[in-house]
Amino acid sequence: MKDIHMAGVRLDREEAALRDLGFTRAGAGVRVLMIGAFLLTITAVPLLQTWREWRHIRRDHPPAVVKLSASFPRALSSAGSSLPAGVIPAVASANRSLKGDLHGFEQSLEKHSFLTRRFLPSYQWLVSRFLRLGNEKVFFGRDGWLYYRPDVDYLSGTGFSTAIGTGDAASSDYVSSSGCAGPIPALLKFRDDLALRGIRLIVVPVPVKPMIEPEHLATRLPHSEEILQNPSYTA
Repeated sequence: MKDIHMAGVRLDREEAALRDLGFTRAGAGVRVLMIGAFLLTITAVPLLQTWREWRHIRRDHPPAVVKLSASFPRALSSAGSSLPAGVIPAVASANRSLKGDLHGFEQSLEKHSFLTRRFLPSYQWLVSRFLRLGNEKVFFGRDGWLYYRPDVDYLSGTGFSTAIGTGDAASSDYVSSSGCAGPIPALLKFRDDLALRGIRLIVVPVPVKPMIEPEHLATRLPHSEEILQNPSYTA
């Protein structure tokens, strides 16, 4: 590895790079250009979509920005209804209201985006045809096989729940690998709710394609009579 000598101090390339990154400076013009490019990137798609929706406005589907404009009065109303409980609950209520409206606005842009309808199919065809890449829902396997991505993630990821504590499932706490509640509490609660109505819950796990046909995902997965499973399934 080539060494760099600065002021009598011997630095290798990695140390010199870290040193330079820590003192990187940009001129005013570069900063303005980068900030402008960033703002243009994050605003161009919603602005184009809003402009197109205004041009082709329909009574049954008003522009998403019109619905978004009502989110702030709705947030204030939500905060006012929670104000007797205190300032913090009022702010939290307003935040939840705004968050829900912004999420709906984002979903509307995604669902009705003309850019997505126009360019996404062509892009997916190119990366699938020449690069053999899947998308957010599909993995490409060998010999033309397709696999649903959540199915593969279920098998290749960590356990979906882990028991914490002792005792049977009904008295244990179960969490997923991400720290969230696993499926066990929901299943038990559903079982108990049905039991109050005289209904018995029977859960029948159905194997999915990569469980029984994994050999088309990779050459290191030969065909076997054994069905693959998530690590938490047996427990």
